[in-house]
Amino acid sequence: MRVVVALAQYPIAVIFAANADWRLIAWSEALLALAASVLLLLRWGGWPWVRHFTPALLLFLFAVPWPSNIELNLVDSLMTFVATVVSEALNLLGYDAIRQGHIIQLPGSYVSVEEACSGVRSIQSTIMAGWLVSEWWRFRPLRRAGLLLWAMLVAIFFNLLRTFTLAWI
Repeated sequence: MRVVVALAQYPIAVIFAANADWRLIAWSEALLALAASVLLLLRWGGWPWVRHFTPALLLFLFAVPWPSNIELNLVDSLMTFVATVVSEALNLLGYDAIRQGHIIQLPGSYVSVEEACSGVRSIQSTIMAGWLVSEWWRFRPLRRAGLLLWAMLVAIFFNLLRTFTLAWI
């Protein structure tokens, strides 16, 4: 099995060196590194070590960019959500705000909710931080899932607050 992992890594590394922006190749590299790490753990400490250390090793997968189709759909949905919530909040405060796609039209100006304002990087970062905390404290699966959900909600809330503040100013 070690030979298979080692032989599979070489062609992927060559393709990755030429096309570093291909996300499928990045995921292949990450999963091969994870497989090699699991095989080393299996050799050194057996299945108890694999069960103990694999959740910590999974932390590195959070640093790999999400597949493009998933990220693009998520970014588009988040931009629409942020623009809708911020324009409605401004309307509740008495400002004339009209949402047109990802743009909030205000009297005399426009606020464009771009990819950077979608919050997808914040969500990815807080999920990673939540996983780290849940692994550090060895949370059970249900508490871990709750913490990850809480982390996503906190990221979305602060992204909405940031976008609202920018539109309000």
